[in-house]
Amino acid sequence: MKKTLYISTAVLVVLGLAAWAWASVSDTGCSPRLLVAETILKLDLNQEQKTRLAGILKKNETAIKAELASLTKARGKLVNALAENPGDTDGLRAAYPELSQAGEKAVLLAGKLAPRLQAVLTPAQQELFQRQRAKMKEALACRRQAKTGLMEQWIERQLR
Repeated sequence: MKKTLYISTAVLVVLGLAAWAWASVSDTGCSPRLLVAETILKLDLNQEQKTRLAGILKKNETAIKAELASLTKARGKLVNALAENPGDTDGLRAAYPELSQAGEKAVLLAGKLAPRLQAVLTPAQQELFQRQRAKMKEALACRRQAKTGLMEQWIERQLR
């Protein structure tokens, strides 16, 4: 029963990630989410690996959710401070440390979990993961450049 639950959960997660990634593909062709889903599928994890990875994630689920919630809340406070009082640098200055601390905690948790998760992968899978990670960095850079380019185009049009 437990094994069936793990398999079902893994299938749903992979399908959910794939659907989420597909829905998020932008017109720029820069989709880190799609690459995450592609990476999960390309790793071709065996059942033992899936079970071990799921166990690590389940064991740390509370911490992961807490750090993501903290990061989201802190980012929201900063965005709200900017939106509510655009010229209030003191308000922004007060909101920023919370975001910085939340980001640091999230990065430290990721740094703690990454070696445990990667230890489950074979050397070939680790190599594939690194190649896919490089692609994800390129996609993020592409997306940033596309957004920057759009803003630059808008500014130029307004100044004509």
